[in-house]
Amino acid sequence: MLDRNSVTLCVSLLGAVMLVAPAAQAMPIIPTIDGPEINFSAQLRYVTGGSLPDLLISKDAAGNELMTKYEATAYWPNYPLLDPAIPLWYEEGGTRYYAADLQLAVKFTGTDAIAAPGFPSVSLIGTGAGAEAQMIADVEIWGTTVTPGTPAVNELLWAVQLDAVSMYGYAGDDTFVLEGMGTLVGGSLAVAKDLLGQAGVIRGHIDLSGLIGADYDPIADNIFEEGTATYSGETGVPEPASLALLAIGGLGVLRRRR
Repeated sequence: MLDRNSVTLCVSLLGAVMLVAPAAQAMPIIPTIDGPEINFSAQLRYVTGGSLPDLLISKDAAGNELMTKYEATAYWPNYPLLDPAIPLWYEEGGTRYYAADLQLAVKFTGTDAIAAPGFPSVSLIGTGAGAEAQMIADVEIWGTTVTPGTPAVNELLWAVQLDAVSMYGYAGDDTFVLEGMGTLVGGSLAVAKDLLGQAGVIRGHIDLSGLIGADYDPIADNIFEEGTATYSGETGVPEPASLALLAIGGLGVLRRRR
């Protein structure tokens, strides 16, 4: 079973994997967030594609929303400092809902699972799929920071284009780590912090309604039927020192928070 508090990987083994397969993203891929951060809990749909990539999406190909809104609850401008946090809202039909609307689209195009003790037996790799769901980016948060009682309109608060995505865990479990890394390409909160063009990430835990078997290949297999997924995580700016470790392939012990 996946340890929901931490996933510990041996430095020597991971380094060897990176030398043998430098093109693979290799789980895990995300460093610590140390700066602007937004936490969320979103419902998504996992769609198995047969010989096409699997999709994990909140919108269909026409851009229609598949699941509930109002998932991104708070913006932390200087995480891990927890004060002050800025609540996020969503305006609809004259009602202000607590939490902004998070949209996400990724696709899994392969696997880098390693048949070795201590490594997850399921590890899917891929990239963003926002263009396939009529989205501006692969991660979008829409809403407002204006508190109830004051006129406001929804706007794009945060947008990340994802270059690399990894979902990994253990076969037969229903919980996996889902992470992605790319570039901040839009959003008023990103603009206010002068973050456009900088690295942006997502990370967290995802619960699937179906079970994935060992050695699952998102292109070759349809092990489980299309199902729902609940993703609890965060999006933000990675800590610079961790980015440097990624650049030299030196990820050591990585801790994951539930």
